[in-house]
Amino acid sequence: MKRFAVFLTACMVASLGLATVPGSVTSAQTPTQGGVVLGPVEYVTYLPFDNATSTGVSIHKNYMYLTSWKAISIYDISDPAAPVQTDSLPVGFMFENEDVEITPDANYLFFSETIPDEQLHVYDIEDKSNIQLVTTVENAGDHTFSCLLKCKWGYGSDGTIIDLADPTQPKIAAAQGSADDWHKKLGIAGGAHDVTEVKPGYAIISTLSGPLIYADVRDPMNPKLLALGEKPSEAYLFHSGEWPNGGTDRWLLMQGEQNAQPRCDPEANGPFLVYDTQGWASKKTFKLSDQYAVQNGTFTDGNPPANGLGCSAHWFEEHPTFDNGGVVAMGYYEHGTRFFNVTSKGKIEEAGVFLPYAGSTSAAYWASDKANTDIVYAVDYTRGIDVLRYTGKTIDGGGGGGNGGNGGGAKRPYVKMAAKPYRPVRGSNFNFVVRLAACERSNLNPAGTDVVLKRKKGGKYVNVARKSFDRSCRVLFPRKADFKSAKFRAFWPKQRDGYTAGRSQEITVNTRNG
Repeated sequence: MKRFAVFLTACMVASLGLATVPGSVTSAQTPTQGGVVLGPVEYVTYLPFDNATSTGVSIHKNYMYLTSWKAISIYDISDPAAPVQTDSLPVGFMFENEDVEITPDANYLFFSETIPDEQLHVYDIEDKSNIQLVTTVENAGDHTFSCLLKCKWGYGSDGTIIDLADPTQPKIAAAQGSADDWHKKLGIAGGAHDVTEVKPGYAIISTLSGPLIYADVRDPMNPKLLALGEKPSEAYLFHSGEWPNGGTDRWLLMQGEQNAQPRCDPEANGPFLVYDTQGWASKKTFKLSDQYAVQNGTFTDGNPPANGLGCSAHWFEEHPTFDNGGVVAMGYYEHGTRFFNVTSKGKIEEAGVFLPYAGSTSAAYWASDKANTDIVYAVDYTRGIDVLRYTGKTIDGGGGGGNGGNGGGAKRPYVKMAAKPYRPVRGSNFNFVVRLAACERSNLNPAGTDVVLKRKKGGKYVNVARKSFDRSCRVLFPRKADFKSAKFRAFWPKQRDGYTAGRSQEITVNTRNG
């Protein structure tokens, strides 16, 4: 949505004392060069952005790609706490690519512009020190642009569909408002703000006036509605969403947005929301578990006394270790960067705050997809980028998906399992794919250790197959779909390199007639 830069005045930081942040943070606030911190948050440094209005970021391996209303920039983040700019390309005024998309090989970046022109721009970023414009597609600029199916297709938030088979020559497959507009195919009447692909071909859609939508987009020209999640209030729009762990986590995370509210109203301002996905496939719905809204305060308590853009949540990201609970970092406009713990019961606890001086935070991103990452980049419309360190625990102590808790120094293996296809034809052959997410994020070597596939019968799990992991961190279990519906789980019984034994989330496989 449209943004207007707002500056907080220095008088907000004149009085500094002890403060209590609403929620679960009770801590002495600490003034820093960049702002006030509360809870397990450290201020590291500040990256001034010469062209101002930094809006969105995409992180791929050792590089961060930043867009603004005036430039595109690349940073080397080999040292996450000390990013180094490798190139910056002025682009004039182009509003507003806040959700940055790059191809999986990080060779191309897409910038969707709605003001002053409706254009989709493609930039060559293979050489990180030499950003080059490749092409511009007229009448293809939506408010946000999202890649699908490994960036072979793209959805614009206003309904445009782009064929990206050749990213240097994008083609409009469906124009906004046409018969093939993906909004029309899904019955979205009021428009959408963003599309988040949680796994190849499956996406969360954040609507402007309706519910959250989970859709099958494997055929981008013919998306199919799978499930809905009702919005508690029509006073705000759904802005963006995440379903951690490739859509296998119990908790689906959403965020609402409502701007230009000088004082906070918990009923009207964009909140952080957690939805329970249990049983979604049969119920076709997600149930709201908890929601959180900020309030005005004294600044030193982690809350500004007044707002310009409003008391709204904005772009967020869960920590890589999120597993049926964990830590989320979120941009909150004048309320800065806020850290939340989503418990294993789906409840939201405020865990930490960074409230910048004269800031308006657009987004918060973890610097890496590695389990041990603790650096967060707070992207700010008026400041640039604040580099933060989160020093609290990143895994909910409740045990999440049963991979072993967070105490005693033991590390969790994060056992993940998925059925391929997720709904096989009855009597056909299908596969279970089991992986150890922890070894993908660290140096864990599971080679030679066994994982056991178990099926639930009579209320108990019984062994049906056993295989050894190799260095790929994955095991494939071929099975026959000789059942109508069955529950399965994967267990990793052996310990290795200090990791506890672990188990995957229980999954239900429903078969279908051919």
